[in-house]
Amino acid sequence: MKETINVAEIARELHLDEEELLKHALRDYLHNRLKELATERRAICARLGVSGLSELKRRLKQGQVKEEKVFEDYQRLDWLEYQLGLIRRFLRATRW
Repeated sequence: MKETINVAEIARELHLDEEELLKHALRDYLHNRLKELATERRAICARLGVSGLSELKRRLKQGQVKEEKVFEDYQRLDWLEYQLGLIRRFLRATRW
């Protein structure tokens, strides 16, 4: 069975302020998540030969790409770009 330990205990054992520990943990999580999502976004863009969602939209509109061939990637890229924007906004808003 795993031992359960909470944030207060960790902070106390490491001689850290609990709030500071949480701030650093959140900042690090957001930076790591940003890297993960950006890596996935770059892979999709490379596979499709585009620089981003806006270029993919343009190519779809111009008929250079068939929608049925890129539908899932389009949806994922749209979600990824939205998430990346959110995380960047959170990081700017939480300048600790």
